[in-house]
Amino acid sequence: MTGYPTPARPVAPPAVPVDAHGDWDAAETAVGVRLPGDHKWLVATYGWGEFCDFLSLRTLFGTSEYNGIEWQRTYPPDLPDPDREEYPYPLHPTPGGLLIWGTTMDADRLCWLTEGKPEDWPVVVWSSEGRYETHRTGAAGFIEGWTGGRLESALLGTMEPDLAPWFNTFRTRVDRCLILSEGPLAHPERLEILRTALAPTADRGGWRSGDDEG
Repeated sequence: MTGYPTPARPVAPPAVPVDAHGDWDAAETAVGVRLPGDHKWLVATYGWGEFCDFLSLRTLFGTSEYNGIEWQRTYPPDLPDPDREEYPYPLHPTPGGLLIWGTTMDADRLCWLTEGKPEDWPVVVWSSEGRYETHRTGAAGFIEGWTGGRLESALLGTMEPDLAPWFNTFRTRVDRCLILSEGPLAHPERLEILRTALAPTADRGGWRSGDDEG
């Protein structure tokens, strides 16, 4: 779309995005602020879901308690006391406060710093440990840079540079963790046997945490 980042490694959108369409005027009235155009494009293109199983894009539409306007009004429930010295930003609807537009699997919050025009709002990563990191780009540019392995973040880590990024539409799911047992075969051979049994499977890759020394 003209005016928004053109990914070097495009992230394929879903055929049917979830909670991607609704009344933007009503949503913005409920939130109390006009939202950036690139965010509206992200929502219309991808809807509610996760980039690379890590960055979660929320929308203002739908009826789920984990998404929609009510989520934006109430999340997160354990906000720190804004009077504490170590808390550097006010929260929306305070003018110039943080407004959350996404999260990560590590419970970090992806926010706008709502200073100036919406198209100029920078992204602030608010970590689950209470640390902050500002990126002078909008939500679309932030996602495009991180999924493309070009955006450096001490809090989120960096995507593997040679892996193609992906997007998963939100769906109710149950995760299972499988651990390969020891045996006479080498690990790659045992892994191939497991993948054949579970086929079809695909390489998804991953990311390195900023605290990962390995």
